[in-house]
Amino acid sequence: MRALPVNRPVLRWRSDLAGEVTGLRAHAAVQGPTHFRVATTENTMDLQLLIAQWSGALPSGFVPHATIRQDLGRCQQPRCTGTVAIKRDGTPAKSCWRCLDRRAASCRRQRAHFVAKGGCRRCAYRKRLEGDFLCARCREDRDTERAQKRQDAIDAAAIDEFAAKPDKVHKASNLDCGISPWNARSKPQPSAAYWSPLPDPEPKSEQLWRHSLDDTGWRISRS
Repeated sequence: MRALPVNRPVLRWRSDLAGEVTGLRAHAAVQGPTHFRVATTENTMDLQLLIAQWSGALPSGFVPHATIRQDLGRCQQPRCTGTVAIKRDGTPAKSCWRCLDRRAASCRRQRAHFVAKGGCRRCAYRKRLEGDFLCARCREDRDTERAQKRQDAIDAAAIDEFAAKPDKVHKASNLDCGISPWNARSKPQPSAAYWSPLPDPEPKSEQLWRHSLDDTGWRISRS
């Protein structure tokens, strides 16, 4: 039995806006007036954009986004008229790439000079320990970092092990009722009177209430 076709709404691009839109969406609009759209949690993307993301290659005729040209300043180093470099976050630096590379090479040579004279291989300014390639401060920092990484690995393994366990039915305990060893009623402790020895009992010879004043004991006499 053949399934009946389902009427799905098709989004059509406006021809007057296709020239104003750049990027993959504009390319998809130029390729065809109608195309499928895939719904995602964040937004809706067209089929051409989805294919480009999966394949990792831009389609033919791709229109790149328009880049806003900004006037970059000059390098602040003396006797340098180069344009400032652009950092990784997109903000302009204070020097050009040539000056930055020259400064980095100078720093590397300075560090190598200090290390050759017995300096620490990490900071290059403090003397290294005897029989070690790090100074006392860098050695302590490195040991702390390694201990933290080791603890993070142990915690991650514990979390993964807990996540791999199957779900179990929760059993109510005293902790769910708000009772814990820290706020529970303490057990009664025996006092000093409990452990002290009992007094000696009164001798029967001194218990005069046991004998009558009028009884002479003639009943048990053998005479």
